[in-house]
Amino acid sequence: MQSIDLKSIEFFQNPYPTYQLIREHGPVWVDIDEDYESKGLWVFGGYADALELLKQTNSVTKNYAAHKGAENTLTYDKHVLNQDGSSHIKMRSISKDLTSKNLPEQAKIYIKHEVDLLKEKILSLDREIDLVKDFAELLPVRIITRIMGLPIEDANLFLNPSRNIIIDSFNLSQDDKKARRASIQFFQEYLSSLINSNYIFPSGSLLASYLKSEQSNLISRDELIANAAFMINAGHVTTADLISNGLLLLLTHPDQLDLLIKKPVLWPSAVEEILRFESPTQRTTFRLTKSDLCIAGKSLSKNTQVTVLLGSANRDERVFKNADSFNVSRNPNPHIAFGSGIHVCQGRSIARLEAQMAFESLAPILKKVSLSDESLIWKNSGFLRGLTTLKVQRV
Repeated sequence: MQSIDLKSIEFFQNPYPTYQLIREHGPVWVDIDEDYESKGLWVFGGYADALELLKQTNSVTKNYAAHKGAENTLTYDKHVLNQDGSSHIKMRSISKDLTSKNLPEQAKIYIKHEVDLLKEKILSLDREIDLVKDFAELLPVRIITRIMGLPIEDANLFLNPSRNIIIDSFNLSQDDKKARRASIQFFQEYLSSLINSNYIFPSGSLLASYLKSEQSNLISRDELIANAAFMINAGHVTTADLISNGLLLLLTHPDQLDLLIKKPVLWPSAVEEILRFESPTQRTTFRLTKSDLCIAGKSLSKNTQVTVLLGSANRDERVFKNADSFNVSRNPNPHIAFGSGIHVCQGRSIARLEAQMAFESLAPILKKVSLSDESLIWKNSGFLRGLTTLKVQRV
């Protein structure tokens, strides 16, 4: 097998040939600079392998804090994605409103308002439109700000700190690590200050729910802050990439856009295909084996780090016919863009709703614009897949 490099610019711009090699030849080992016994990790890329690993609960842990030691553990590390067992169930339960029947209906009101506002702004621009900076980044951060119950005027404050936190652990410089710690500190201080000022969080907001849980002694203040910061970050960064990736795919597949305009009943299916074809989260966060086990024929010893390439699993030809073709009518489409198992993305229904309403609203505009530059630049990340810009001009 030819050399595999998951840290190169070429890989970030087009990971799919590398994914093909990993699916054909099995998991690969990647060296990383982290303070765990394995000093690297096994990377799995096949769909069946991914499901098998993601559904491991007894033999694999997400609780890295237990292995890092108190001196290396941040308050932020206590968020739900880093928990197992009863702690995970507890932390997930305090955000159960994200998956309730009522929140998506309330979210529709938020989303329509914000979509209409941003659409009006981009239509009034007398310059080329950047669908990333002028729309895709702004919509999700404003929606999660409202869902959390935070002041809407603070929404843009979260953009850069969130980017600094949700970064590629394969590719961290010392400056990246410093920026990440500073951004985590920003969220801790921001949320603590707001709560201590007796700010009244709107009824039905997630932070109002978190405070009730704290008052009932279900969670600590550190757990509240950690989960709130995590929800803000996770609630907009990947959704922004989902929207920008989808807008690009619709622009570059005009036949599919025409089909959707003609048959709007296909919009939900289109969102699922965008999630599969250009998955916003390309790789899961790391897991650690708690005991010896075997995945995809690979023997893993205790305290070995592992991860799953979601973007590769979603292009697995053994599961998806014509996997490298973008087809908004694809059915079935059992992608795992939101993960699988107990750690499946809790905000997936909101992300789907935001994307669908954004695409439907912007579809007429997409018919009247063209790409300003055919040479697109993707983020320098193997963890997230999203464009740095998406500039279009009126035709």
